[in-house]
Amino acid sequence: MIIVRNTKELEQKWDLNKLPDTEKIMVLGGFEGKPKYLDCPNLNKREEYLARITYSTRQIKQIIAEMKEIEESIPLDWNKWQRAKYIYETLAENIKYNYNQADYNMNYNSNLAILLARKGICAGYSLLYKEMMDRQGITCDYVRGRTLTNTRKLAKHAWNVLTIDGKSFGVDVTWESAAKHDGEKELSYFGNNTSFLEKHSADEDEIQYDIQIISKDSIKAIPSEREEYKYEISDKEKKDIINYAILKTYQDVRDIHSEQEARRNVRKAIRDYIKEGRIDGLTSDKHVRNRFTQNITQKEIQTLLIDDYREGLEQGNRVDYNDDIIRNEGDILLEQQQDLIIQAILEREIEKEEKNKSMRYKETEMQKQYFTVDELEEVDFPKEKTLISKAISWLRMKTKQQLFGRNKQSITRTKSRETKLKDDQRE
Repeated sequence: MIIVRNTKELEQKWDLNKLPDTEKIMVLGGFEGKPKYLDCPNLNKREEYLARITYSTRQIKQIIAEMKEIEESIPLDWNKWQRAKYIYETLAENIKYNYNQADYNMNYNSNLAILLARKGICAGYSLLYKEMMDRQGITCDYVRGRTLTNTRKLAKHAWNVLTIDGKSFGVDVTWESAAKHDGEKELSYFGNNTSFLEKHSADEDEIQYDIQIISKDSIKAIPSEREEYKYEISDKEKKDIINYAILKTYQDVRDIHSEQEARRNVRKAIRDYIKEGRIDGLTSDKHVRNRFTQNITQKEIQTLLIDDYREGLEQGNRVDYNDDIIRNEGDILLEQQQDLIIQAILEREIEKEEKNKSMRYKETEMQKQYFTVDELEEVDFPKEKTLISKAISWLRMKTKQQLFGRNKQSITRTKSRETKLKDDQRE
């Protein structure tokens, strides 16, 4: 089993395409540093919590792809306030609250898979928002506590606390989602609800934040409309997008058929886009295709390919380049010329990827200075009880403690609040 703090760390340390689809991956996320989940004294509940944050490689790849699709829509020059607000609105608008209590025991309602199911409950909304803030480098906490229902009964609930520019404020994607789907246009629970502290009572073992209220006008003034901030990317960035799409298209076909078939498919896919604007031959990776079509127009792709090819000539790349192909600047390239350019760029990207793989492998080997629980479980004890058998037993115990309890820490509590919960008329 692989254990990581978040999916950002997972992508940095592991090549997910090399892992079996059934490999188990635990993403600590909002549970990190919270003993009531990872070290729950009730073993059944602990197993339930650990199962909730454990995914297969196949599932986590799908979740990451969906998160990246949202992230690709965020202009690069946006600040933390804009990113936090945009992602908050996007999740609230595109995921519905699941009122079917028969589904509540299913993990997809209360973990990151809510993004795939497009429905879930408060734990799922809050863990997902925390995860996406982690990926943006924005400080965000997953908070569990209680709130009042319409029948004036206390009920368990989960929400988030964001900290930006030294200000901590409460956000509730779950309630925002319900309000959005009821037709509410303006944000009601993004730090701007004056009754937030009355409606949300955190568990005693949670950090008791000094929650601030952001004025509605201030929240409304945070631009989060993509059209207002269309970010023009450079030609270099566009070439990188094309090159990555070419490489991904090659890898998709190669893994199923052959390298020769993959090369042929890449040439045809790019030719089809140049000639007809068709993308059906490109990679099946949704976020790569979206980034390609959003940033690369049919009119400019040939010019970008020629420029990239010319740069390869000037840099003396090892793959075959032919100056005669692009001698006449304004000419429309023949199909054969297009193929030669596409092929040269593809071979260069394959070569770069092989070098990167080699470097990632070396880094992984250097980082792997510990035993995993699974590896230690496979170690056979000596038949006689010796110092070695005791050492193995000690290592097993310590490794498990490190993996499942390494985030145990004393949570500093600030002065307790004495707040009276009022009936939430909008829940």
